[in-house]
Amino acid sequence: MAARSTIRGALLAVLMAAPFSASTLMAQPTLSNAEAAFRAVAAQADAPQDQAALKLLCAQRTEGGVISFITGADGKVLLAALSAQPLTDVTRDIWLSPRFLRAGEAPAAGSETGTEDWAYVYDGNGDGQIDHMAFLIGALPTEPKTGAQALPNILGDRLRIKNAAMLDRVLQAMRFGFWQARDEDGDGVPDSMAMPARRRDNGWYRGWAIFDRRATSEDASCRFMDPNGKIVGSCQATNEPGEYGNNRLTTHVWVRDPGPIFSAILDAAADCKIAPGQLQSTPINRP
Repeated sequence: MAARSTIRGALLAVLMAAPFSASTLMAQPTLSNAEAAFRAVAAQADAPQDQAALKLLCAQRTEGGVISFITGADGKVLLAALSAQPLTDVTRDIWLSPRFLRAGEAPAAGSETGTEDWAYVYDGNGDGQIDHMAFLIGALPTEPKTGAQALPNILGDRLRIKNAAMLDRVLQAMRFGFWQARDEDGDGVPDSMAMPARRRDNGWYRGWAIFDRRATSEDASCRFMDPNGKIVGSCQATNEPGEYGNNRLTTHVWVRDPGPIFSAILDAAADCKIAPGQLQSTPINRP
């Protein structure tokens, strides 16, 4: 991906930090509303809107930086972005999908001013308050629906790019990955979370780990869901900090406690006086 002077840590360092804990939960026979929403939001993020349609609606200064709300093609708020300074051109400063440069190719003019600290935001119950957020992690090697058997093993130092065709397969499979947080009861505090899951045998991302409570909770539970919405096993904390897994899949909890960042975005939305009709509803996708 093109090198960028991305603001990471200024606002996030102020808003997030806490230890982890874990336990396990048996898989449920049908998807809950949260699971169906996590799956649908991930699918929607994998088919991003037209970059050129992005428009800045409102920006609010907060501790450590600026939170900006940006609309999409339908005029509704699509995402909230965090940056050290106000964004000057949202169609350039925010990328909705990964971009790569060829060797020796220079980044586009102005690309150093952008941010990768942004989240898709949703209002699930129509009360005008954001209750679901999908925060960008970055480009992840994501297993495609077809042709996965042709992908190389990318665990550790096992990846060996043998030819241009293999490199193309890897780059084409790179997708933006997101961690998600969801407020189930409308109190402004996230209750459940979803993190991308990764295969232990070859390193490719496939499906999600669902946490019924924030990963900082003593009674946090975790289970894996595949891309088709099937629950495929429970998760347990491993010996690695922030990692949960079983014998087939693993996940890393990218954010220990989403509460502070969730609250900061809600406060900024209130200051911007964003009306209920300006927020997009949370999609639901059941198998």
